Amino acid sequence: MISIEYDNTIEEIKKGYHKFRFKFSLVRTVAMTVFFGATFVLAADIFIKSEPNENYISALTMALCLALLVWQWVKPYVTLKRLVSTIEQLPDERYCAKFYNEKIIIETIIREKNQGELGEEKVVPNEYSFSSDRLESFVDDEMFLLFVNRSLIYIFPKRCFSEEQIAALSEYFNDKGI
Repeated sequence: MISIEYDNTIEEIKKGYHKFRFKFSLVRTVAMTVFFGATFVLAADIFIKSEPNENYISALTMALCLALLVWQWVKPYVTLKRLVSTIEQLPDERYCAKFYNEKIIIETIIREKNQGELGEEKVVPNEYSFSSDRLESFVDDEMFLLFVNRSLIYIFPKRCFSEEQIAALSEYFNDKGI
């Protein structure tokens, strides 16, 4: 078993989110851009070739495609802005991750602030199994990322680990093929 404790900065969360988006949703965004762009071009062609009193459906289709095109590219930035705003309002959190043969347990340790003083710690455990959850990882120079079911991300910043822990975690991810 490997056990590590860490925390995340806002910048690490932003970098992790961008890597998550690049890995899982950029291809979809590009495909939707091509689809809406082609639909826009077809609607524009029909708009140009049709009679003036028959243009309203083509005009509506063009407007809808244009709005959806813009939203496809703006939505990730709006989501990130909301995420960062929400995280900044949360109490201080630390994490403890335990990597076992068949599962990973990540505990969120929340230190409540009561009238400016640190209060009790609350531990919220999350357990992920290799047999029932889809786990994928990504490693770069600054962090390890763990993607859970393509909808959740855990960021393990290397600044919080010793060289031995980094090597052990790299070997763990390689051995598990995630």
